[in-house]
Amino acid sequence: MSKNVLITGAAGGIGSAIALRFIESGFDVYSLDLCSKELGEKFHNIYCDVTSKDNLYKVKEELKEIKFDHIITLAGRALEDEWKNFDAINFDS
Repeated sequence: MSKNVLITGAAGGIGSAIALRFIESGFDVYSLDLCSKELGEKFHNIYCDVTSKDNLYKVKEELKEIKFDHIITLAGRALEDEWKNFDAINFDS
């Protein structure tokens, strides 16, 4: 049975270093990123803007048959005004 990890931002510096460690440990790495990277046959580039719900739903449908052992989120950004009132953010939901 294959081991799989999904990493948002895996084409970047920290992301690709983490991806390489997983590949060295026998994982297939699925990268959601706006950029692509070549890290071998166990690295799967998937173009995705993780700030777009439409993009995320599309990728979710494409990858629905894959069981992920780990999901690591390195990419993304706060939505406009989301972090302006840090005290009011509910981290429990």
